[in-house]
Amino acid sequence: MKNKFAKVLAAFVVLAVLALYSSAQSVTPINKWQSAGQDFVQGVNGNKLVFWISGQGQEYAGTNNCLVNSVSPAACGSAWLGAVVVPTTTTTYTVNTTGVTANSVISITPRTYAGNLPSSPTCVAPASGPIYASTVTAGTSFVITLPSTSGTVCLNFRIDD
Repeated sequence: MKNKFAKVLAAFVVLAVLALYSSAQSVTPINKWQSAGQDFVQGVNGNKLVFWISGQGQEYAGTNNCLVNSVSPAACGSAWLGAVVVPTTTTTYTVNTTGVTANSVISITPRTYAGNLPSSPTCVAPASGPIYASTVTAGTSFVITLPSTSGTVCLNFRIDD
């Protein structure tokens, strides 16, 4: 009986590892970084923007992702994760979301591919200079400030509290 249980347990562990591996492999990487000894991957899994933490086997996907290709402001409901397309020559872009608080830390990352964005825009690298959340209105919105653009700039955002 012990042998049979051990075999079943081993098979379950193998299946669990394969499931985690396949989940990680389905992420199309956008950015990779390391912090506190862990590898992080920001990417796209199907039509969701996700964050993968290597070694933990966890994928954090926003269930209320915001994907917007329009002039400011982007209407993002309560999204804490998403991507926006900033029109040419725009230096500030507002993201309306109730998911932002006074204590939010907002990460903004440029991307040079359209991926799952509406209307498949041609995304260009932003002009050199800082891109940051310059204004936060708790429960309402945040403003992205960026250098003047010479083309359509696509940005991922993530709100952490």
